[in-house]
Amino acid sequence: MKGEFLRVSMVADWLGVTKKRVYSLIQQGSLEAVRFGPRQTRIPRSSVDSLIERLARQHRQALGLSAEERL
Repeated sequence: MKGEFLRVSMVADWLGVTKKRVYSLIQQGSLEAVRFGPRQTRIPRSSVDSLIERLARQHRQALGLSAEERL
């Protein structure tokens, strides 16, 4: 995995959720995480970007937006 790694607290702030929710997303498999030590969990930025894209796609589908409206 190349790229930028983010701390759990940074991801929580960015997504507007708690750190506990971020750990839950990791455990569910919605976010990838790498442990660099017993207290150092890092999340690849690409994993956060993918999660946001998936959630946005699901939201648009739930609203029933057409392909043209999605752009």
